[in-house]
Amino acid sequence: PFRLMLGLFALIVLMALFYGSVFSGRATLLHLGAFTATIMSGNVFFVIIPNQKVVVADLIAGRQPDARYGRIAKQRSLHNNYLT
Repeated sequence: PFRLMLGLFALIVLMALFYGSVFSGRATLLHLGAFTATIMSGNVFFVIIPNQKVVVADLIAGRQPDARYGRIAKQRSLHNNYLT
């Protein structure tokens, strides 16, 4: 998680520098916000919701859900919270 956080921070800083060299200040902030929102949406649609579907399907089938899916979804949700 720590390496992911550092990598994401470096990516956002690099994108801010890139946007700042191409766009005006206001446009830089708008594009950086859209970039961050895209990362957050990817977390929701490609990690959190699919993991939730697996857990719900296990519960409906009467099986004990694997806690790993919950931990992964919680981690991505926490990442989204920090990005906010």
